[in-house]
Amino acid sequence: MSNDFVNWYSTKNVKSRLYWAFEGIAFDIRNNAFWHADWGKKPESLAEQIHIAELFYKLIPIYSHRFLPASPCDNETYSTIYSPNMQ
Repeated sequence: MSNDFVNWYSTKNVKSRLYWAFEGIAFDIRNNAFWHADWGKKPESLAEQIHIAELFYKLIPIYSHRFLPASPCDNETYSTIYSPNMQ
């Protein structure tokens, strides 16, 4: 199996991919003042910002840096494959 695909038989691999997906967003919250409007009013505390993002930001790793939202969404833009490296 290619290393770019998630090895669903390896708990360690799945946890690592799930962590990596969120860590990219957490990095942007900490370093680039990222905040999505759907998350509500941005808290002052960085810890609270990260906590709120964790509640909203659930992605299923598919291949390499490509993910699907864990929950269905009415908005087609948010229901497609997501890649944090897309510009």
